[in-house]
Amino acid sequence: MRTQRNNSNIAILLLLVFMTGQWGCVRWHRRPMTNASLPHIKVDRNQVFVVTDPSVGKRMWVVRHPILTNDSLIGTFTLYPEDRAANLLHAQKNRDLRDQRNRVLFHAAPGITMAPPDGTRFALPLNAFTQIESIDVDIGTTIVVTLLATVGVLAVVALIILATKSSCPFIYTESPDGYQLEGEIFSGSIYPQLQRHDRLPLHHLSPLNGEYHVCIANKALEIQSTDLLELLVVDHDPGTNVLFDREGRALTFNSPAAPITATDRKGDDVLDVLSSADDKAWQGDALNERPDADDGVELTFLKPGHTKSAKLMVRARNTFWADHLYGLFLDEFGTYTDEIQAMNKKKSTEELRQWSKDQNLPLGILVEQRPGQWVRIGQYELAGPIAWREDAVEIDLSAIEGDRVHLKLETGFLFWEIDQVALDAAPDQPISVRTLTPVSAVDQQQRDVLGRLLKEDGSCLVQPALDDRTDVVFSAPDPIPGKERSFFLHAAGHYEILREPKPHTPNMLYLRSFKEPNALSRYSRERWNDSKELEFSQPL
Repeated sequence: MRTQRNNSNIAILLLLVFMTGQWGCVRWHRRPMTNASLPHIKVDRNQVFVVTDPSVGKRMWVVRHPILTNDSLIGTFTLYPEDRAANLLHAQKNRDLRDQRNRVLFHAAPGITMAPPDGTRFALPLNAFTQIESIDVDIGTTIVVTLLATVGVLAVVALIILATKSSCPFIYTESPDGYQLEGEIFSGSIYPQLQRHDRLPLHHLSPLNGEYHVCIANKALEIQSTDLLELLVVDHDPGTNVLFDREGRALTFNSPAAPITATDRKGDDVLDVLSSADDKAWQGDALNERPDADDGVELTFLKPGHTKSAKLMVRARNTFWADHLYGLFLDEFGTYTDEIQAMNKKKSTEELRQWSKDQNLPLGILVEQRPGQWVRIGQYELAGPIAWREDAVEIDLSAIEGDRVHLKLETGFLFWEIDQVALDAAPDQPISVRTLTPVSAVDQQQRDVLGRLLKEDGSCLVQPALDDRTDVVFSAPDPIPGKERSFFLHAAGHYEILREPKPHTPNMLYLRSFKEPNALSRYSRERWNDSKELEFSQPL
């Protein structure tokens, strides 16, 4: 089941794509890469652009100081003027191409919103692009390479083989507009003993002919095992937002308040970044020089005087860098990969979770009960990098002195990006929660796998191969007049990452150092600093 994913495979895949029907005089270059750094393509005289969803109008972004990893395109995105974008997009004749020479265009898949905030540092997953175009008339060539053949969001196929190091099952839901990607479930559950329950908000699901349609798909080099799948249907008053905490309790949000102050570890004001859900996210400090390479934000809220508890909502996701980094970490095992993985499978759930916590992988939540006395009250589990995830936790206010609520969100070096934080002290509103079991589940070979998903009993739906998918159907209950409806996918499961061991003997003393707290965070900083930014000589 293992597949090598080294740099030569990138060139082979692109060559195969070209040979199976692409047009033009194409010349591909194998880009130099070093074992000590992130995979990157060194381009001496090209500019990089991103073209977003044409359904909302052609929009083009120029990417300054980009870093290209096997997972994502990272850089500062600035909106390109419409007239210049049109000239670049429509250039066909040689004289027009000459004016647009040395450009590389990444085309985002239709149906996926890829527009980043103007002028900010941002990361886009490579699996979200359907096409890459390169224009080079200095040598008389135009490179047009279609990486993914279909326009549907389910067509994340060939490129993700190269792009995704570690992930988890992808969830899609169907609406009248087609299938939409919702996110990932039970992220981080990479061993059977880490199997956990997850309740993923579904923002795009709509009834079709009295049914709800959900697709669970393997889009990574993994063996994915889903032990339980249910649909939670929540009916509530209009204007109420519902989230589930990690224990499965439903919490309602009616009047979420933004923080009154928000600062990062450098002391910079990030209040504007964290006050609303606008994809303008705090992404961590890439120049972090703290001894443990830890990072995070500190927030202040007004303390409500009429209640003893409040609910914290965070909209966040893991970075694509963190996903890529874990693959680099696995590579450190070298020829001992199988032995080390076997040892980890024998460890207790508590040992594995404690190691993850010590490495600052979850997003830790701390509250200041008294001046200078910080207490960790919980954490947000790994969410994966593919989509924003809203999670909630209840906070006991009775032990907090003063008229302010001071909170910290802590993480490791570039592990998380945070889009919004809010606190709601309003009482929970009455809601109706119905648990629906699936009435049909059919895999990609049209086999009935319904019995694998009905209860958590160890008899899992196993998806061992890339592009394995199962279509699951639920019967839609009648709507309740005057109520709005929200959906959550309740799942339990785990997965195993498949990665070809590197052919080197590992330094066991070095590997033992990862038992120390924050070792992975420091490792993240080391590998990040090893990466080389692309330099472009062609001015705008």
